[in-house]
Amino acid sequence: MGGNFSRAIPDTDRVGAKVPEIGMTVHVATKLNRSHLIHGKRTYILPALGRTELDIQNGNKQTVTVEDSFSMVHGSTGMLTPASEHCRSEPWTIAGLAKATVAGRARIDWDLLVSDYSLIRDKIEAVLPEQFEGYNDRMRQPGGFRPPKRGERTQMGHADRQGQLPLQAWPERSGRRRAGGTAPLAHDPAQPRSVQYGRLF
Repeated sequence: MGGNFSRAIPDTDRVGAKVPEIGMTVHVATKLNRSHLIHGKRTYILPALGRTELDIQNGNKQTVTVEDSFSMVHGSTGMLTPASEHCRSEPWTIAGLAKATVAGRARIDWDLLVSDYSLIRDKIEAVLPEQFEGYNDRMRQPGGFRPPKRGERTQMGHADRQGQLPLQAWPERSGRRRAGGTAPLAHDPAQPRSVQYGRLF
């Protein structure tokens, strides 16, 4: 979503060789990139607003949050006219997909969340209080804020360590396959977004 997946993911060549075996891939993108040429058996490209483009929901300008190369999180409010009237924001697209697929299995008001992105940040803060306490206020401060990395000590103790696997759990280390085939790939702890899940090995 919103990035060049084939270049951002570790083990680019190995992942790229397996992606064509996936039944369907979906890209939510602000512009075309190489990732769109490396796709599954069926693929969709959903055009999205860039963060510099004006995002109006429920009659109000919306602010998204971004993480820069120094791991600082700050708000970003677009000002430019969207490239097309058909472009939708990433939250709008995700909410639409959720309503079409899992709406009956979760008590989530997707339309309400899309109408005001600050409500999404409230939910993130509720789930990850150590990293995102005061999210809506801190994202507005000059320079933004830096969430603690996994395992880094905070005022409340240690930050969340979920998602880290011992080396013996990795197929190439253990010499055996794991049942289920889920294969998270290593990435800089400060940039944990580019993770491929699926039967890759």
